[in-house]
Amino acid sequence: MMTSFANKTWIDSDTSDHITPDLSLLHNLRKVQVIYYVTMPNAKQAQIEHVGSLCLVPGLILGNVLHIPEFHFNLLSISKLTKQFFN
Repeated sequence: MMTSFANKTWIDSDTSDHITPDLSLLHNLRKVQVIYYVTMPNAKQAQIEHVGSLCLVPGLILGNVLHIPEFHFNLLSISKLTKQFFN
């Protein structure tokens, strides 16, 4: 399912992390000091460049959002979102 938040389209996904290629959406940025990769849907590896917070809508802030410039979509991790609010 696709949803609009923060003036961008977000794809509800079964990923373990929230991911965006758009650095301008993130706040409280931290440059990743150790090289970490994720596997993209095309099976290629992409490097995580930054981690930050993202305000989807007022009162809904996602933490530890991965900035991966090579990604072409904003992914919203439903499992991570659920854990954030119900644990």
